[in-house]
Amino acid sequence: MKNGKKMLSRKVFIKVILLSFIALFTWLIYKMIKISEEEKNGKKIKLPIPEEGISFEEQVIINRDKNKILVFSSSCPHLGCKISRYVNNKFICPCHGSEFDSEGNRVKGPATASLKKLKFYISGKDIIIENQ
Repeated sequence: MKNGKKMLSRKVFIKVILLSFIALFTWLIYKMIKISEEEKNGKKIKLPIPEEGISFEEQVIINRDKNKILVFSSSCPHLGCKISRYVNNKFICPCHGSEFDSEGNRVKGPATASLKKLKFYISGKDIIIENQ
């Protein structure tokens, strides 16, 4: 006792600190697993099937012609800017000028990769886009 106050012993103090670290570590592991599962399952976006042509919807680009539908992330692989322009049969990043053809392939940098193609399926009159 010091000045009439009860002090924690060194052993009790160390145990409290260790238990606090274990609790924090356990919580962090739980959160990482939860985030990983959410990313694995992915978010789904439900949109009406667009008319023929290019559609910029939420975080995706939909390219629909008579024979097929392609869905891409609208996030430029260079620095993540949102692509929302289609000029002369090319998607153009507004930030640094990267260009991608109608199939999402890189045509001009600074991006070094193509647009990310997204999985989707048709359900009635809707397109369901998975795993962003």
